[in-house]
Amino acid sequence: MANLTEAEYHALSILCKYPFKGHQDICDIAYCSGQTLTLALLKTLEGESVKSRIRLFDRMGYIHIKSRATFKPRRLHKIFDALKINPSATHAELAELSGYAPYTVQNMIPMIYRNCGYYNKTLPSRLVRLHFYASMGWFDVERLQKEGLNIGV
Repeated sequence: MANLTEAEYHALSILCKYPFKGHQDICDIAYCSGQTLTLALLKTLEGESVKSRIRLFDRMGYIHIKSRATFKPRRLHKIFDALKINPSATHAELAELSGYAPYTVQNMIPMIYRNCGYYNKTLPSRLVRLHFYASMGWFDVERLQKEGLNIGV
């Protein structure tokens, strides 16, 4: 694990316990500043192009996308296959993997959600994909909450 201070490690452990809480909510529970949580993610995901909670959980091995029913329109398959390769990919990374433009990917991701029967009306956009994975059984929240940061990153 990265060279984290005790406060940074504690902030990440709270994030693992409450993966769908907002950034400030995590900080309030951990009694830390937003900067502490951000710095913990930056240190832990050093060398990664994106420093986000979904990237953290993906790299820790808690996200496993399994195949699903066929999509309509069929072009969604390329995006879904790209998500299977890199569940925490940004729109630009998904575009590179799928051969579509980032703007097209951005518009197609909600179509994948709807095709899978997932509808979000309450979560902030940065948490939607993670919640979608959990609703599909692809994000092992229960294991994450049990293990927390007891495994290596």
